[in-house]
Order: sequence, then structure tokens, then C-alpha cells
Amino acid sequence: MKRMIALFFVLAMGPTSGLAAGDALVAETAVITVTDEGTPVVLLRYDTAGLTGHYIHNAVLEWVLPIMPVDRATEYAAYAVESRWTGALTDRDPLPVLGTKPLAVWDFTPKDRLRAGRSVIRLQVTGAVQGWSNGDTNYGIAVVSRDFDRAAVKTLLSEAKLYVWNEILD
Repeated sequence: MKRMIALFFVLAMGPTSGLAAGDALVAETAVITVTDEGTPVVLLRYDTAGLTGHYIHNAVLEWVLPIMPVDRATEYAAYAVESRWTGALTDRDPLPVLGTKPLAVWDFTPKDRLRAGRSVIRLQVTGAVQGWSNGDTNYGIAVVSRDFDRAAVKTLLSEAKLYVWNEILD
């Protein structure tokens, strides 16, 4: 029996606990590091324990980044993180294992900024969140882009939002 549809708004960098409709939750951990090739990677892990057993209709990672190249297209890709990592991760530490295929890719163009009035990236991550709901280990999501301004992104880690539309089944 279907009971309700809820929207969980998951914010980065704050307290985590059980989920209820309309709650605002946060990432357990968020860091920026680099690949062996020097490409910046943002690692985000959200507390989604409250979604266990729910049917996930849609999950979108949305991030407003005011400092983005406005004169060229930029690609942002989300990957499932497949191994453990901590918030103490530095550039000298090995990067956790990332999925081989992106969950989503956002090709941001200067026209996107004009349309939205700001630089917003939106990455569809429903498959990963549904997996966590079904019991897969939640190691988080990695957002990769050659055009991240590391200093600016570090101050904006708390702005990455995970929107989840789910259905509670009885």
C-alpha cells in the first residue's frame, strides 16, 4: 500500500539523523581532492539511512557555483564512490575507488548561466540513491571537473544539495 510521497532536502555539512518529510539533512563528510592527473574531485557523502526500504522516484544533486568559467563549456560528472574514505583525506592520500561509468554528466555552457541567472549544476543520481535505499553501501558521490576552482569550491562544499523524491511503501 502506498502511503505518501515525500521530498527530502539533504544539505551538506550539518547534523544528520532520521528522515521525516520535509527534513533538511546534511552530508556526513565533504572534501575536495585531486586525481593522479591533477583533476579536482569533490567527494560528498550523505546520511540516507532514513531512506532504507523506500522507493526512490528521483534524486538530483544540485549545486550553485558562482565561480565558473563563463566563456566556455564545462563538463561536470558524478560518479559513485566505491570504497571507504574520510573527511581527513588530503591530496597526498590515494583517491577512493570511483565507478567506471558516470552516474550523470552535466555539460554547463555560458547559455546555461544566462538562462538560470547563476551557475547551477544538476546531476541525476537516482540509481545510486535507490541502491542505498536497497541496502548498497553508501560511500557517497564524487563530482569531477577539470574546471573546479579549488579555493572557491572548498568554501562552497556546504552548498551541494541532494533532493530526493521517494515513496514509502507499506
